[in-house]
Amino acid sequence: MTKFARIKIIALCLLLTVCSVYVGGNVVVAETQPQKGVVTGDGVRVRKTPGTENKPSNDVVAWVYSGQAVDVIETVKHTDGYDWYKINFLQSAQSFSGYIRSDFVNVYNYVPPTLPEDYTPDADFEAYMDSQGFPESYKDGLRYLHMLHPEWILVADNIDLDWETVLNEESKVGRNMVSKNEKDSWKSMEEGAYDWEKGQWIELDTGWVAAARDIIAYYLDPRNFLTETGAFLFVSHTYNANTQNVDDLGKMLVGTFMEKPYPEDEYPSYAHAIMKAAEVSGVNPYVLASMIIVEQGANGAGNSISGKVSGQEGYYNFFNIGAFKGNVVNGVRYNDAVRAGLAWAANTNVKPEYLYSRAWDTRAKSILGGAQWYFKNYVSVGQNTHYYKKFNVVNAASLYEHQYMTNIEGAYSEASVLKKAYKDVLDSPIVFSIPIYKNMPEKPMPMPDSESNNNNLLNSLSIEGFDLTPSFSSSVLSYELLVPYGTESIKISASPSDPAATVSGTGEIKLNEGDNAINVVVTAPSGSIRTYTISVHVEAKRQLGDVSGDEKISILDLAKVQNYILEKESFSDTEFYAADINADGKITILDLAKIQMHILGTQLIGG
Repeated sequence: MTKFARIKIIALCLLLTVCSVYVGGNVVVAETQPQKGVVTGDGVRVRKTPGTENKPSNDVVAWVYSGQAVDVIETVKHTDGYDWYKINFLQSAQSFSGYIRSDFVNVYNYVPPTLPEDYTPDADFEAYMDSQGFPESYKDGLRYLHMLHPEWILVADNIDLDWETVLNEESKVGRNMVSKNEKDSWKSMEEGAYDWEKGQWIELDTGWVAAARDIIAYYLDPRNFLTETGAFLFVSHTYNANTQNVDDLGKMLVGTFMEKPYPEDEYPSYAHAIMKAAEVSGVNPYVLASMIIVEQGANGAGNSISGKVSGQEGYYNFFNIGAFKGNVVNGVRYNDAVRAGLAWAANTNVKPEYLYSRAWDTRAKSILGGAQWYFKNYVSVGQNTHYYKKFNVVNAASLYEHQYMTNIEGAYSEASVLKKAYKDVLDSPIVFSIPIYKNMPEKPMPMPDSESNNNNLLNSLSIEGFDLTPSFSSSVLSYELLVPYGTESIKISASPSDPAATVSGTGEIKLNEGDNAINVVVTAPSGSIRTYTISVHVEAKRQLGDVSGDEKISILDLAKVQNYILEKESFSDTEFYAADINADGKITILDLAKIQMHILGTQLIGG
């Protein structure tokens, strides 16, 4: 056994905190404790035993759908190339137990890869990471990958965008979604995401609601995916005839609807049809297959490829292009995503360069045309990995807008499927382009795992005796306040929207002269934090007579006092102090006269 082989086995055991045993040809990895997870696919079979080949119909224990909570009891490394989870779950008040493919479950209490205690750094690789400019927070994950696969080429891709800016943009309602059945801490409560009158989340697409900022941050952070599976988020989507072949593609399709005979005469198998599309379009065939599996389900149950949707019979859309609620095709607005996608597939009323082999009235046309569309709209403009097609931070012409999917977990699901295609060549020199943002957090962003909601909004925010600018709104986070010279403190009051949320930064707040930044922090029941900032400026002391605050006494100050006496203008406390020359607590013609005499030089104020 080689040194690296021994290291790989040690690393795997440490990662899963397990010891492995062989049962019926499968490697069973017993977890030290159950892990919490959620199903990410719709209509997924839970089986009595791992794998799908040569199984009787009674092998299916139950069907589960996106959002189903499960307990992961153990992991089985099956000969089909997939990990399978043994899960326990409740459905309709009945307990079930069985096996499900791991790429259909998202595990919450995920623990990053751990290097063995006796790990010895590779000096050449350490120097390479430094030359690439990888931050320290990336390096343990990269060391782990290099330990497992020293042939892999891990390339730093420096993104000229600030992390906080990208997160703010990706957190805008509608850009990222989760299943409505997900835990509340994954769901946004921003304006447009939650209906406060009805007390429910707004479905932006059928069954889907806006994703919360914290879960977006988790999936946006590349450091969370420096694992053997997660790394496939960063693999190139370009076709390479030297490393991609129909045999490996066929292995990838085992256990899916595409291992069955191809239903049309043009190709002997789905693998051959996809391979042809790859050659013509220039897109990695393994990527095309993973996209189809995620879009249509491993069982191919998606209506977009049935060819039997009423009124749209005979049309196919394998990649669900244009399949979103509200899409307008040929002047018709579709409120059903599948119908919108099929209308797009049938539409030929476009310029030739946007046709992509439409109308897609055969499966072959849909697969080929979809691949051509994907190359032109994503691969050719730099969105050349699963990560970049999900988060558009590279295509400057349409940053954040030109994104293939809204499902926040979709890209990782595709990457999990894609890894299977590479299972026989994992030790080859695969290139991974790993994004690095400017001003990233010191540590990887954690996955939110609370069952509670993200309501970290305020119902009210006020300053005793003063008015905020702008007026308070729960969705507005920044405010300004100007207070007169001599103000030593202000009293802030705030109430949370959710009584279970906590608020800090209120009460009596002492002020310094000049600028003061005051943060009112709201912590939701889930632990999610929102900060409201009040910028308070304490005015400097003004010279008597300098009502305008321009550090001189002039005709402008005379005019302001005259307007005040004529009730054409009101004064702040600071202006009143500067205008009350004789300090009698009121502003009269006597004060006006003193300012006039100062301007004329006959009697200086303070002289």
